[in-house]
Amino acid sequence: MMNRIVIMILFLTSLSWIVYVSIDLASEKYIYSPESLFNHNDSELLIINRPHEITAEKLEAFSDIPAMDLIQTINDSIYSTGYFSKRRAHLLLVKEDNWTKTAIRDLFIGKTVNFSSSSEFKIESYKGRFNKSKLYVWNSKVSNSGIKNDIPFQFDKKASAAIIRFGETTEINNYSDIYVSNTGTIDYVTRDANIQQGNQVRDEATFARITPSNFDSYHFFERDYYASLDKEFKNSPMFKWAQNGFLELNYKGEKVIISDFIGGQDPILIMNDLNQTTDSIRFKRKLTNRFPAPGKSYTIKYLEDAVVIAEKAEIAEQVIADYKLGNTIALTSEIHAKVYGNLPRSVSERYISSERSYTKALYNGKLLETHLDEISIEGIKEVLRPHTLSMNCGFDIWDFTALPGDGNVIVIGVNGEIKNFKNGELTWESHIKGKPKGPIQLIDLYGRGEQFALINTGYGIHLFDMSGNYQTGFPIDLESEALNEVKFYRWKNKGYFLIANEENNVVKYDAKGRELDIISVGMQINRQIDVWASQRRLFGGFTNSEQFKMYDFENKRIHREFPIDSNTIPLKIPNELLQYTIKNNRLIKFDQKGLQFEFETYIEPRLLNVQKDNSLAVIIVKSANTIQLINPEGISFGQIELPFNEVEDIYVNTNHSGKTFVAIIDGLENNVYLYDSKGELLNSKSLEGQSKVHLVVSDHKQITTIIDQFIIQYSEK
Repeated sequence: MMNRIVIMILFLTSLSWIVYVSIDLASEKYIYSPESLFNHNDSELLIINRPHEITAEKLEAFSDIPAMDLIQTINDSIYSTGYFSKRRAHLLLVKEDNWTKTAIRDLFIGKTVNFSSSSEFKIESYKGRFNKSKLYVWNSKVSNSGIKNDIPFQFDKKASAAIIRFGETTEINNYSDIYVSNTGTIDYVTRDANIQQGNQVRDEATFARITPSNFDSYHFFERDYYASLDKEFKNSPMFKWAQNGFLELNYKGEKVIISDFIGGQDPILIMNDLNQTTDSIRFKRKLTNRFPAPGKSYTIKYLEDAVVIAEKAEIAEQVIADYKLGNTIALTSEIHAKVYGNLPRSVSERYISSERSYTKALYNGKLLETHLDEISIEGIKEVLRPHTLSMNCGFDIWDFTALPGDGNVIVIGVNGEIKNFKNGELTWESHIKGKPKGPIQLIDLYGRGEQFALINTGYGIHLFDMSGNYQTGFPIDLESEALNEVKFYRWKNKGYFLIANEENNVVKYDAKGRELDIISVGMQINRQIDVWASQRRLFGGFTNSEQFKMYDFENKRIHREFPIDSNTIPLKIPNELLQYTIKNNRLIKFDQKGLQFEFETYIEPRLLNVQKDNSLAVIIVKSANTIQLINPEGISFGQIELPFNEVEDIYVNTNHSGKTFVAIIDGLENNVYLYDSKGELLNSKSLEGQSKVHLVVSDHKQITTIIDQFIIQYSEK
């Protein structure tokens, strides 16, 4: 009997042990095993080994995973290893010691944890279970299928993190070890059996000297590496002519390809042979699976020993223009450092933008990736702000006017062509009949702060809103040829236009373009008409090279007249119109009564301009090689010694803090120089420019000028 009892006790003990071990195996090795919890349903699995070095939201591929709302509340100092699914809302956290209810409450910052048993809890829509050092949390929508991977997850336990990538069933396609450095980079080492070909090259040597520095994104591909990714490219003519690879730029909102080519090859000739065409530079044949866009064609142009390829010919031309201007990565030190300095030099792929930047390189069957961290990306975002904008007009430029902000310009050509740019991009264009008679004027037609562009030719007055639409009543067709630029003014809350014609008349129109009056002045007017109020009466100034006539609009008669010099320049101040000229090497002022006031004598003086900017009036006199800045009372408040003699154009800007800056074009060298009123040169580098310069100083110095058929806008700190 005793033996039976002993045997029974042993049997029950064995059974209890088997049950205990089974429960333990089920809980510890099955329910809490990463290999059992995560599989192909998760697509990818992020394993964080060092939570103090990296978090899921800092990795682009995992920044918006389903459980991110919960992950963002986790106190990373409490757990030692974390497993996070890319596709499903569940996660596993491993602690160095055992989990407790107190540790779990402290784990989820700002979340309320409700325990339903000694090992189970709820957090909002999530359920949780823990045992010893492992804690598993899942959304109620997650169903664990019980699939167990045959191969344990393999990764470097010393890495900051790792990514496991699953196949369509249970197999693991590849995995990456991630290493966070203290130099601002995150390195990925990926082992992938599908990686077959590719080389490492220095894209800097080929592309830095010819690539515009004002790109939105820079994406280089080594030739053989990209051929393994894109069958379209491998079968394209570009694969045959490329030597090292090609660069894909996002530039001015357009995709541009810059490709090198093997010596002796001729890409345009190759394309013509394939298409059985002659001397064509526009083609449709696919070069990559992304270029050109469906139904689109593209232009190919040579740039040194490379070719520029773009769907819009003017974009390719702007890339070439930036190269000629020296606006390239190689010559822009800050951008050069950000593109090549913080990442490996020899690569198979390089991507740079203000959102993310990385390189990839094939080495001994491994794909080595280096990504910049958030702080480094912020640095790139700062330097990628364009320092030079080039706007291709495609015609010879007569005049431009720069609007507030960068890249906001209206341009008119010598034959009446008009283009409007906003943020450096073409927004509308038009064409008026005839050659312009004067510059583009921006007017406030209704006194509401709404701007309109006013332009006239000899036979018409044109008024556009900022969307390129004609204002009602315009254009005005002139019966007699105009001799000067149209004058707009507002009086008693109404707008009017005045223009002089070859019949010695001044014609007056209202804001709707309706003719109101014809004023006979008895002389030809070759300067823009001046309009001002004096003692609550409205006057007009009619001028030619010899005579000034002051016209009283209320009484409709000439109020006063007196002789003037041909080089006289007017200045309108409150209640009066002044005239300035140079006579016998002396600066002279005339008031509206014809009284003469003599100021300083200068050496070989030339009156360059009288300019009013931000309510500050400046008389600009060139004396030998010195620029004199003079106030309306004839007192010099600044002078600039020039290293050149020929001044093509000059512009003075006084900012809201009262500091004065001067932009000057050297007419011989076609360079723009920037000075302060004390004569200190402020250029950080040589700036090219022709014909006209405009300057605005706010948080940065914006210089707008002309180079051939381009409007160029420089930004100086």
